[in-house]
Formats: sequence, C-alpha cells, structure tokens
Amino acid sequence: MRNRITIAATAALGFCFIVSMPSYAAVSSTPALITVDPLTHPAPTSMNTMTFNPDFRKPAEKIQPMLWQEALRRGSQSVVPIIVTLQEPILAAELRGTTLAADASRVLWVATLAHQFAPLAASAGMEDVRAISHFPILFGNARAADLERIAALPHVRAVEFDAPVEGFRVQGGALMNAPTLRNSFGGDGEGIEVAVIDSGVFPHNEFAARIRAQQDLTGTTGDGTVDGAGHGTAVAGIIAGSGGGMAPAAGIWAMKVLLSDNSGQLQWTIDALNSVYANRAGFGELDLVNLSLGITGVVFDTDCDASFVAYSTPINQLIAAGIPVFAASGNDGFGDGVSVPACFANVIAVGAVTDAAFNPDPFCGGSVAADDITCYSNSGVPLDILAPSHCSSTTAPNNGTNTCFNGTSAATPYAVGVAAQILSLLPATSPAQLRTALMTTGRPRTDVNGITRNRIDAVQAYQALAGGSGGDCVAGPTTACILNGRFKVEISWTDFQAVTRAANVASVGTSDSALFYFGNNVNNWEFLIKAVNACSFNSKYWIFFAAATNVGYTVTVTDTQAGGPPKVYSNPVGNLAQAVNDISAFNCP
Repeated sequence: MRNRITIAATAALGFCFIVSMPSYAAVSSTPALITVDPLTHPAPTSMNTMTFNPDFRKPAEKIQPMLWQEALRRGSQSVVPIIVTLQEPILAAELRGTTLAADASRVLWVATLAHQFAPLAASAGMEDVRAISHFPILFGNARAADLERIAALPHVRAVEFDAPVEGFRVQGGALMNAPTLRNSFGGDGEGIEVAVIDSGVFPHNEFAARIRAQQDLTGTTGDGTVDGAGHGTAVAGIIAGSGGGMAPAAGIWAMKVLLSDNSGQLQWTIDALNSVYANRAGFGELDLVNLSLGITGVVFDTDCDASFVAYSTPINQLIAAGIPVFAASGNDGFGDGVSVPACFANVIAVGAVTDAAFNPDPFCGGSVAADDITCYSNSGVPLDILAPSHCSSTTAPNNGTNTCFNGTSAATPYAVGVAAQILSLLPATSPAQLRTALMTTGRPRTDVNGITRNRIDAVQAYQALAGGSGGDCVAGPTTACILNGRFKVEISWTDFQAVTRAANVASVGTSDSALFYFGNNVNNWEFLIKAVNACSFNSKYWIFFAAATNVGYTVTVTDTQAGGPPKVYSNPVGNLAQAVNDISAFNCP
C-alpha cells in the first residue's frame, strides 16, 4: 500500500462540457429499492445463540491502519466516522450462502448480531449506530480514544474509517469491436440489468424506459434518478444509451451514492451494495455492477480485500452470487497500484486508453494515437483490462449531451457495456469466466511502467467464451495470417522512449510463416514466426518464433477456426529477445 494523507476520490478528469440546462429534477416514477435497518425493528427471538471461530488478535490489530492515521490526524478526543464489520457465525453453508433460500436466514442472523452488538457499542462510546440488512456491518461515530474499546467487543472483525468517496462513449465502441458483436451477433444487452452505483441516473430519453429501479442512499433527494453531478448519467449512457451505448437494450438500476459535487461517504456505497444484493432477484434480476468511483490517494499493488473488510464483503458476496463487479483503476497516474475497490481480488479492474488520436492531448499534453494508454490511468499488478476513455460523448442530465466524458470512470462502463453484450448472448457465463475471456483476448498494450494488459475486444471475448469459430483471418499491413490463414498474428512493439507502435508485416513467401519489421525499413525485419501442424505427433499446433532485437514486443496468436483464448508472448524493453518453441500452443480438432 502506498501511504498518502489525502483520501480524495478519483473523479473523471476535467474538460467535461455538458450541453444542457442546469435542471436535475427527477421526472421518473421508477420503483425504489427498499432495505431495512434491522435496528429499527425488534430483535429476533429465534436465533439468540450462535457460535464463532476464535479470534486471537489484539483489539488494536482489528483497527484499519487508515483509521489509525485519520484518528492521529484529528486528535484523540475528536469524533471519527467508523464502520464495524462483525464475524459471521458458524452456520451450515446453505444458511450463509448466496441462494435466495439463504436470504431469510441471512437477514435473521445479521439482525440478531446487530441487536447484540449495538448496546455494547454504545457503552463503548460508539454513537449514531445503524446497521444494514444482509451483512454484519454497522456504521456510526466514535472518539479516537474509544476505538480500541470498540474493537475489543465480542465478534468484532474489523473497525474501519468511513472514508470520503468520489466518482472517478461513444467513439470507443468501434475500438473494442462492440458494434460488430451487437450488429453481427445480436449482442445488444437484451435481458441484462446493470446497477450503476454513482451520482444517480437522470431518466434520459436514451434509456428512461429502461431504468428498472432506483434508490438514493445519500439521504438528500430521496430519488436515485436525481443526478446533480451528471457523472452517473454519463456512465449509464456509455453502458446502455440508445444513441451509441454498448448495450442499448440493457436495463439500469440507478443507485445514488454521490452528491452534486461528486463526493460521498463509503457507508453510502456499502449501503448500495447491500441493497442491490438484497434485491438482486427483482426488477428483472441483477447481472452486473459498475463502480466508476473510489477512494484515491491510497493505492495497492496487491489484493486489498483484508484492508477494507466492510467494502469487500458485499462485493465478494455479489460475485459469489454470479454478478460480476467492475471498478475504475483510478486517475492518479500511479504505476505502483490501483485504487479501492479496483484492488479487490475478484473485482474486474479497468484502466483507460484513448478512444481517438489527439494533437495536442487535452489531458496529458503532447500527441497521442487512438488506443494509447492514458497518462492518468493507474497501473499495477491488480489491473485486469483496458477500455477506451477520453474523449467520449455520452448522456447528460435534462436530456443533454456530455461532449467529453473521460477518466477511468468512462473506461469502466465501456467494459461493463461489453460484458452486458456478452451476457445477453451467453447468460450462463460466470464472473470468473467473463474475467478470463476479457483478460486473455483483445489487443495487448504496454504502459510506461512496462505493465502489459489487453484492451478488450468484444468479439474476441465472446468467441473465446462461445468456443466457436473466429472466422477467416484478414491479413493487413500489421496483421499476418499463417498456416493457410488459420492463425492470426498481431504484434506491437515498444521502443526505448516507451512509445508503443504497431509492427508491420512483410511477405515471406510461404503460408506457414511471417516476417515483421518494427520501424519504417521493410528490409530490416526483426521478427520471424512460424506455425507447425503437429496434430499427428502430439495433437497440437506448434508456434515457433525468433527475434533479432532488444525492443519490447507483445505478440498475440489467435486460432480463428477453433476460437478460444489466444496465446500471448512478450519481451521486456532492453532484453535480448529469446527464441520461443511452444509445442503445445493450440489443440488440434
């Protein structure tokens, strides 16, 4: 974890021009999601005895480092907003699971724990205690001097800071091949419901009839279709807008957790996650969650679930229930980690590439080509995929148009929109299968830190999951088709100034091989690749290649007939390239 005092939020970058009148009045009668604070009802009487696994940690060890830091900054007698997560009891799996049948039991034992804990917490100095319905998580305020007393109470798993949160079209669709998946395969998001946990979603003409449910968790407007910031409306337009959204038939759940200045509290986001989990079987059944928001100033280069227990608990439960969760990597330009919640182990973390060429680039300076990684996109080990960002045109409140929505806030709904397309065609796809398909297909892009991730390709990801034919390879100036067109070869290379470029293909005069050159000199080839049909030997197609270079390169080989994930090989900048002899690259029919 990088330790920074500032806990500001990752918002979409500036230069977002909203073409509309500044009116954000709700015009929707969309039904509201409802969840109940169990502390506002009598304590259950049918589950008074529960057993727990022993916890031998000291109270101080249960307190989040970020909370200690905030308490130190404020002083021992100051009041700090806190989140307390309790241990889950030892119960049969069917009583704690993700099925709808388990929900009645879950609500019962969560309420029992909340009622048992609340009076003890009050005596230890915790004030304004409230709870949520489906997870043993409580919110309140406490003096810094009382934190250890609260952490010492029975069954406390973690005490954390209720940190500030802020929010971090549709030209990028073509970059990702999304129109092809929509128009040629029928992947339009039909039957898919997406929860947009954000600043609310105005019922724009592009999707008003498809806002299935709404809820305001901030306690300000009482309606999730009031969007004073415009951030959530922009996100929803990229996902499901009829004028260029990725999945124009998908439904939207408008979950308001950010105020008109794009700020909020962590407890509101946790409230929203609890609510969509509790209602996941209603309103058409929830399929995806978009989180274009996060806690910035703190990044992690490893999985961070244990550092934010209250936040990761409902997210992991949603994913276990078969609902993928996507989150923005953050806009700090860090190369050593991504923001929270993108760093959670099971979340699909999304970074950003440009959706077009800019000279000059309005956000990063200099000139950039389409598909370049943006200067602000956080990078690190937990990063999973890349999707287009600036400068996207999307929906704005009052039926307006946001002419330049950007940041990883924009990249995330692009990825979610593609996921909605895929799930509308392959509804049985699990979160893990979807994540693997998105990560192992698409175009490899390498950032200035030498980290390579794939910019998603909707058609490739779908075909990898469907296991069908990818069609014939189409050769081009930077694409080679080898072994009679069965295998498509694409190479990008990175020079010593960290500039990534496409490689050019040169004719080699035989169907099983191809030459590539990395500069402008067609006579200076640097990469030879060959495919071998060894089906009669070990039931495999082999891939051999050699390179005479020390530039960085990434080569992607796709079996266009059998489908499935491509093979990706790479060489870091400055390393003398090694020959590759992959004799088990692809399975034979």
